[in-house]
Amino acid sequence: MVVATSKVISGPGALARLIATLPKKAKLTAAIAYITDPTGLELKAGDRIYVNCLDATIASGGTDPRVLEKWARAGVEVLHCEELHAKVVVAGRWTAIGSTNLSQRANRVQEALWIGTDPETRNQALTFLNSLADVSVEVDAPWLRAKRGLFGTARTGGGGARRRSDHERRPHSVLPVKCRRRSKTRPFRRSKTRPPVCRF
Repeated sequence: MVVATSKVISGPGALARLIATLPKKAKLTAAIAYITDPTGLELKAGDRIYVNCLDATIASGGTDPRVLEKWARAGVEVLHCEELHAKVVVAGRWTAIGSTNLSQRANRVQEALWIGTDPETRNQALTFLNSLADVSVEVDAPWLRAKRGLFGTARTGGGGARRRSDHERRPHSVLPVKCRRRSKTRPFRRSKTRPPVCRF
């Protein structure tokens, strides 16, 4: 019989200790709102990650498309979720829930994470992660590459409210329509079985 275990990791360096705990070869599904540095987290083909890829988020330096592009080219399923603020990771038997984004700064500030192997908590976390597919859109490497020049162009330094451009106000489809070479007024067609993919 496998006994469930759990603990709280906190303080500076909590993110690094979390990544060291997660199994490296297990399938990983995660929602991490803002990502600027993988900080040792190695994603692989078949893994899935939800992240906030709004133009305003990228421009403010909150999400680095270069990191996501590398993962996408490696076969990771990268999905943009407009209203995402959660930080949840499921890898193998392990579940982690906490406050930290994926950045170098996260290892310098006061963070707190719960991590454990309780099966019921894992199932609940996976249910939440899978539900995000209904309000997310998959982004591919070419789209992310096109966003490289936007990164960090509108840093405010104050963490204030981000201003969204007009195309970012549409629900569940904040990506520029031109990425599918469609009419500027025609919305994305959504699949009932999986999120749409934005390609050039």
